[in-house]
Amino acid sequence: MYFSRQRCAGDLGDMVKSLKCGWFIFPLSVLIIGSAFAKEVTLQERLDEEVQLQYGSQSFPQDLKTTLQGKHIIFVDGILNEIASVVGNYFTDNIEAVNKLGITYSHKAYPSGNSIPDNAAVLVEDIKAIYSRVQKPIILIGHSMGGAEAVYAVLKEPELLISNKVEKVISIEGAIGGSILAEHIIDNVMGRRLKQELGDGLESLKIEKARQNFKEVYEHYRNEVSRYVFGNASRTAELETELSDRVFYIRGAHRPCEKNLSFGLNIVYLFLEKNVMCDVENDGLMEVKNQILGIDPFFGVDLGVVDADHIQLVISGISSNRNAKYRRAFTRTMLKAAYYFPSRWVSYRSRSSGGLAEVDLW
Repeated sequence: MYFSRQRCAGDLGDMVKSLKCGWFIFPLSVLIIGSAFAKEVTLQERLDEEVQLQYGSQSFPQDLKTTLQGKHIIFVDGILNEIASVVGNYFTDNIEAVNKLGITYSHKAYPSGNSIPDNAAVLVEDIKAIYSRVQKPIILIGHSMGGAEAVYAVLKEPELLISNKVEKVISIEGAIGGSILAEHIIDNVMGRRLKQELGDGLESLKIEKARQNFKEVYEHYRNEVSRYVFGNASRTAELETELSDRVFYIRGAHRPCEKNLSFGLNIVYLFLEKNVMCDVENDGLMEVKNQILGIDPFFGVDLGVVDADHIQLVISGISSNRNAKYRRAFTRTMLKAAYYFPSRWVSYRSRSSGGLAEVDLW
């Protein structure tokens, strides 16, 4: 049985549960909740508020904390994770944040030299094995290439979402539509060595190849969803919307030619032609428009753009010029945004709210 909007697994307290499930709602509750989320607030504004909290984990809403303690997070690293793993700084602060909230987690890193489809296939099997072990719905959180692999995995195997093995997917600065820099590696000894080491992984990050891969897997996903409901058009549309509303994109923008970048990005620029990114909105490695699945009909929920380069939200240590407190605050904000949806706790774009603007489409 697929999930409809009348089901209530993992909602936030009785009041919010009644709102989502469409049962009897006391008028005062409507007034309170409606006024609380009436103003459009961006994810960046919510993050700025969270950063200012002195004890963020202690002030975290208890009902949401209880909900999340019944889930299991899988963090998926991005490209060049092999370098980050040497000093253990990929998702370190984000993991500390979920630890303080009492949420269990797993941490996965797949070879940077493998393509996104190949790593996603391994991720699918890892998800099944982890779910079998923990018996909790999974929150899949990936960054960069890992974000692309997370989204690709549930498109390739929509049963993961339909069965609620995967309850939410969050792609942070996901390399979904490819990166212009994948085709602008400097032709020197170090650049040629990087191309050789990254191999199929780099190839799958080229814009044309990345978009082709995602268009093909999205078509596969839609066929699988239709088959699941025996080709019934109205039920297919309902299920597609239900699943789409459980996949979230967080995009980063931080013009590399105008602002100070994290040390780690400056190291990466020893191999890349940085100037090609000067005239486009990007996070230093990924164009903003390519951090989302730019296909119509829209799949997922766009939570908006935060002011961050490609390292600041998930990488700790000297590689990043943002501190640990910021990354912990980002983690809490991200989880709130995903689990308060579809309230207007943060402004968003989804299939039901109008989808993407023409500028975001591929």
